[in-house]
Order: sequence, then C-alpha cells, then structure tokens
Amino acid sequence: MGIYQRNAGQDDEPEQLESEQDLLKSLGYILRDEPDAGLDQFIHRLDVSPATLDTHLAVGNLLRRKGEISRAIRVHQNLISRPSLNKAQQRLAQLELAQDFSQAGLLDRAERLLVELMDDKDEDKQKIAGLLVEIYQDEREWQSAIDLVDKLNSKWFSKISDAWLQMQSHFYCELATQKIALGDLTSARKLLKQARSQQKKSPRCFLLAAEIEVLSGNYREAIHELESLAAFAGDYLYVGLPLLSALAKNEAQRPVVLQLLRKAWVQTGMSAFLLEELVLEPNRTTAEKAHIVITALTDKPSLRLLDYYLKQFGTDSPLLESIALPLTAISEKFSKLPNFRCHQCGFTGKQMHWLCPGCKTWGVIQPIKGMEGV
Repeated sequence: MGIYQRNAGQDDEPEQLESEQDLLKSLGYILRDEPDAGLDQFIHRLDVSPATLDTHLAVGNLLRRKGEISRAIRVHQNLISRPSLNKAQQRLAQLELAQDFSQAGLLDRAERLLVELMDDKDEDKQKIAGLLVEIYQDEREWQSAIDLVDKLNSKWFSKISDAWLQMQSHFYCELATQKIALGDLTSARKLLKQARSQQKKSPRCFLLAAEIEVLSGNYREAIHELESLAAFAGDYLYVGLPLLSALAKNEAQRPVVLQLLRKAWVQTGMSAFLLEELVLEPNRTTAEKAHIVITALTDKPSLRLLDYYLKQFGTDSPLLESIALPLTAISEKFSKLPNFRCHQCGFTGKQMHWLCPGCKTWGVIQPIKGMEGV
C-alpha cells in the first residue's frame, strides 16, 4: 500500500509543477500588462481559500494601483462569489471592491458597499468612514458627510479625533457657502455657528463670518472678524483681501482697513498687503509710493514687489529702455506664479482650495510666502 501511495505522489509531482509554472506564467502576463488571458488563468488556476486570499488581494491591489480598475474589479468580485471564505474575509474583499468602484467613478456602488460594511460591528469604522467621506466630498453631499461624523461620534466612539472635527467644520462651511450664494444669510449664520462648535480657531470660519457681515452691512463686525483672524493666522488674511477692499469703499472704515493692511505686511512679509495698501491709500504722491516700494524691496525682497515697481515706476527710466522686452517677459512669468501651496503634498495653484485637490486633505493649503510668494 505504501508503494502505491509513493508512486501516486510521484505521478502527481509533474502535474503540480506544471500547475505552479502556469500560475507564475499567468502572473507574468498580469505584470507585463498583457491581455486578459493571464488574468483568466490566474483566477481559474489559483483556488480561492484562506491560504491564497492574500495573493488574490495583492494582485487586485496591484491592478488598481496601475489603473486597471476593471481587472481589479474582476479579481475582487471573484473573491466575493466564493463560499470558501469566512465572513471576515468576505468583508475584506468587499472593502477592496468598494475602493475599485470608487476609483472607477462608480460612486453609488461604492457607497452601498461601504454603508453595508459600516453597519457591521466588527469592521474598522475609521477606515470605512474615511472612504465614505471621500465619496461624499466628490459628490458634494455635505450633509451626508456631517451625518456620518455624527454617527461616528455618537454610536461607535466615545470621542472622535480632532481631524474628524476639523473635517466636519469644513462640511458645515461648505453648506454655509451654498446658503450665502443663495442669499440666505440667516441659514448661513446657523451653519457657521455649527462649524465653529467643531473647530474654534478655523481661519475659514473667520473669513466666512466676515463675508456674512459685509453682505449684511455690518462693516464694523466684519472688520472685527478679520482683525481676530490676523491675530492668530495672519497669512490667511490674504484670502480675505477682496473683503478688505470692499470694506475700504466705506469712508468710515477705510482708515481701519489701511491700518490692518500695514500690520499684516509687517507681520507676514506678504507683498500683497503692501500693494493693496498702496492702492487704497489715496493721499500719496508717486514719489512717495516709489520710495515705499524700494524700502520694502530692500527689507523683504519680493519678485512681485519688483514687478510692481518696474510696471509703475520703471517705465520712465532711460536706464531700463534697453531691456524693456526682457522685463516684459519676466513680468508675464510673475503673473503665472502660484499663490497657494499645500504643505502636505506640494500641490500649487492660483486659487484657494480648502480641500486640497492633490491629497484630499482639509485645511492644508496656505498662501506662499518668500521671494516668490504673494
């Protein structure tokens, strides 16, 4: 009997070796981006079992990272359809499939899977909530995002992290911004109050509050909000320059606005504050303005200040006539410099984004400072 067993095992060895070689060959097809024959062989050759689950998940993840979403979906759907996996392993495959759907833009399908997983008491709520929030952000479903954080706070965790509170504050700000656009300032105030309850020192909240007060004609209250912002996050006052310009149109408020701009220039070194002050201050001669800019350039060198000086005061200088064209080219380059940068992923742009388009993180984009800054 032992002889027969040994011979049977020996007969199986070439077949097992051939099977392993075919499997490696199919993985090679997948890695080399060759047709789906390799993926078909992989799915059918490698049985789904607890022992092979990690291999299947690794292949699915690899395909998703390479942008081959439809192939990743096939791998993960194949896992979910197999009864050999226990409930926890099925949920793991579901989570991967939800990420496939999300990356493919099939947000409704991804949301349904994640909501189902969210209701499972054994799941990692933080990770699933993070994926759900990304979907709500992409769909601009801010109330759904708020409700999700409330659910985290009340049902699953005794205390959620500051990061979740910061996100929820921004969700309320998004809703408040929508109400402002509709002219519903009463609702905007209520939403802003909710935002501030989640994050007391939010630069965005101070800016929104100032905008609401300007639209309401409460100019002194608007300036108070901007002064408070300058006291703890002066760099973000740059985002509020249009509000300051609007406030300066009121003769009674202009001196206070000018004073705030001067303080902001000294505090931050951002040339934008000095340039705005030069525009809004009516009682200076051209020679006085030129002297202020030259002094500022000596104290805090800035390409934008230099550009301003050349445009405003350099055109009359015979010394600059011979290089007028190069100066124009340099000036055009200055106009294309980014105004904002994400301190987390490095994304840059001309416009302010409270949610970074690069890393999808809230509150990480700031005005650029320094020689090439604003």
